[in-house]
Amino acid sequence: MKLIITSVATAALALTIVSCSTQERAQHSEMSLASKIENASNPDSVKAYVNSAKEHIDKLIADGDLVAAKAYLDSIQPVVEKKDPAMVHIFTPTKAEMAKAEAKAAAEDAAEAMREGADTVASKASDLLDKTTEAAKATAKNAADKGAEIVDKTKEKGADIVDKAKDKGQDLTEKAKDAVKKAKEEAKEKAEDIRKAVDDK
Repeated sequence: MKLIITSVATAALALTIVSCSTQERAQHSEMSLASKIENASNPDSVKAYVNSAKEHIDKLIADGDLVAAKAYLDSIQPVVEKKDPAMVHIFTPTKAEMAKAEAKAAAEDAAEAMREGADTVASKASDLLDKTTEAAKATAKNAADKGAEIVDKTKEKGADIVDKAKDKGQDLTEKAKDAVKKAKEEAKEKAEDIRKAVDDK
């Protein structure tokens, strides 16, 4: 296992070294092109070096590295203008290609920004809809709870009225019974008094 990890680490290190050395060689090559253009005495050599610089810039554009392409063009063009102003036209197609690539990148960035904006608006609309739905559900539930509470209170009030009426009826019945009982007792006493009075005669 340790051997595998060591092998992977060694391979990664080797790739890093190769990558660094490739970049260094490319940078050195770029710098040397400017130097070669400055020091060349043969017009054909100057043209060959300028074409090499153009190819390098074209490759950077094709790779999508517009920043590096523009930076290199800005650095090499003054050298070419100084050496042979007539050769600057070699970069004209490259500049057109760079402008097209920059416009395309700007359009893609704008489209991405619009997509992100649309996603944000859609997300906010969805959140608002969810909140509105929740609020509506909460209102409906509160209304239902309130309605149930009113029904319960109405039932309680109705039951209370019925109970009071029942109690009142029982009370009246008791009073009526008491009145009847009292009337009977009084009638009985009267009848007893009359009987005693008749007996005395």
